[in-house]
Amino acid sequence: MIYHVSCQTCGRVFALGRLEAGERVMCPACGAVSENPLLSFPLQQPQQHGPATLADRAHDDAEAQDRGLYPGGPRRRWVVVAVALTAALIGAMAAVLSTRAGKSTADAGRSQWEDSHRLELMELKSRAEEMTLRGDLSGAWRIYRQLGETAAGHEIWDAQLKENLEQARFDQDRVYSVLMARQGRAVSGTNPPR
Repeated sequence: MIYHVSCQTCGRVFALGRLEAGERVMCPACGAVSENPLLSFPLQQPQQHGPATLADRAHDDAEAQDRGLYPGGPRRRWVVVAVALTAALIGAMAAVLSTRAGKSTADAGRSQWEDSHRLELMELKSRAEEMTLRGDLSGAWRIYRQLGETAAGHEIWDAQLKENLEQARFDQDRVYSVLMARQGRAVSGTNPPR
C-alpha cells in the first residue's frame, strides 16, 4: 500500500511505501532528510469501474486535509502564502498612512498660516489696487510693501493665493517704476539740462 507524506521543510507531499514507514526519508523536492512520521494516509487505489474516480480522490484528499492527516499539504502552503501577503499589505498600508500623517501635519501647519492670513493679505492687495486707481501711487506702494513684508518668510502653498501675491509684486514694481519716472520728470522740470 502507498502512503502520502508531507515534507516538514518544504511542505511537498510525496508517496512512500509501507516498508519505509518509521525510517529516515529524503524529500525528492528539497532534499531534506527527516524521520518518516507514522503513516499519513493511504493513497486510494484507483477503482476500475466508474468515471467518478478523480472526484472521489479529490474528495478524499480534501477530507484528509481537513482532518489534519496531511498537515504540510498544498492547502496549508497557500494559507501561509495568503497570511504572509496579507501581513505585508497591512505593513505597507501602515507605512503609507504614517507617512501621510506626517506630511498632513506639516501641511496643516502651512495651511494654518495661510488660512489665518489670507483675508489680511487679500485686503492689503485690494487697498493697494484702489489707491493705484485713485492715483495715490505712493500710498499704494506703501501698502504693497506692507503686503510683501507680511508674506515674507512664508512659503505659500495655495495656488490662487500664490498667484495673487505674485501679481501684487508685479503691480508694486510697476507702481515703483511710475513713481521713479515722475520723480525724474519733476527733477528734470525744476533743473532743466544745460
